Amino acid sequence: MASSEGEDLLGLSCSRIFFGDRPVVQPGFSLPGTGSASGGGAVLVCGGCAATCAPAAQGFPCEALPLRAFTCGAARCHPSHLAFGEYIFEQRVAGQLELLPPASPAFRRQALTLYDAAVRASEGANSRQELGLAQRLQSSARHVMVFEDAELQRQARQLVPQDEVAENARRLQEAGEWQGRDADLKALMKWFKKDFFSWCQKPPCPACGAKKGKQQFQGGAAPTEEERRGWAGNVEVYKCDACGTVHRFPRYNHPGVLLTTRRGRCGEWANAFTLMCRAMGFLARHAIDWTDHVWTEVWSVEQHRWLHADPCENKLDRPRMYEKGWNKKLSYVIAFAKD
Repeated sequence: MASSEGEDLLGLSCSRIFFGDRPVVQPGFSLPGTGSASGGGAVLVCGGCAATCAPAAQGFPCEALPLRAFTCGAARCHPSHLAFGEYIFEQRVAGQLELLPPASPAFRRQALTLYDAAVRASEGANSRQELGLAQRLQSSARHVMVFEDAELQRQARQLVPQDEVAENARRLQEAGEWQGRDADLKALMKWFKKDFFSWCQKPPCPACGAKKGKQQFQGGAAPTEEERRGWAGNVEVYKCDACGTVHRFPRYNHPGVLLTTRRGRCGEWANAFTLMCRAMGFLARHAIDWTDHVWTEVWSVEQHRWLHADPCENKLDRPRMYEKGWNKKLSYVIAFAKD
């Protein structure tokens, strides 16, 4: 929702209690020990009012995620427990909001930010599953912005043998297989799969070099600080049968790190290839099949449509290969781009 729309709605409804006339699921924030003017216990407030009901340093532990629609208790918070004695909304009375005198501009901006985030994260969420879906959408939308980093794009371009790729594209055009920028894309993908990135089901032993057949999966582990910096959400641990070395396989998600490691499964492949496409001037987006696969989609100037581009398989414009060839039952397939 645009901020201007949110600004209007801030004057009409208390953050996430109602959207129009419809109750919605929302996170509730408990302010322990706040009490109330009548001596009650902890007060449950909405996200927008939580920003103004206590100093930021206090924090707002989430009571439950999600909660059914509830009446925001900001108006019951005792003034002595409020940051500077200010908050934005009275509780809803008989279906109407009774507004307090206007809060300070800083508080209003903070509440508006929380409001917009809440709308994006949980609009229409009626269960934990749906709210998790909304949060995953948010995460993926944030993730693709890293592909727009000018320095990362520069680093990626330096790794591409551009003369070789251009020559291969010329040959594709002469053979009548692809034309224009589509030929450039196909040539880039072929180089990426053949010479740049490698599939890694099980990593070889870093001590003795024994291959994947000798590596036994031991389970998962929490990422180290260094691994977190590379956006490793999880780490696989293996033990080498040949020499007994226990080693780690961080599943990095930061495309800049993947320019160095150059290995992984479909997630790592799509991350690195989408960055490569953006670096080479293609309009690209990161496509996620939430069953278990990831690929890239690239805008075709010649055909005026998006082309499916799977670098793992070196397949271009074969979007039905998963259902027809792999017999997959797809669920959500969503592509994310900078806009």
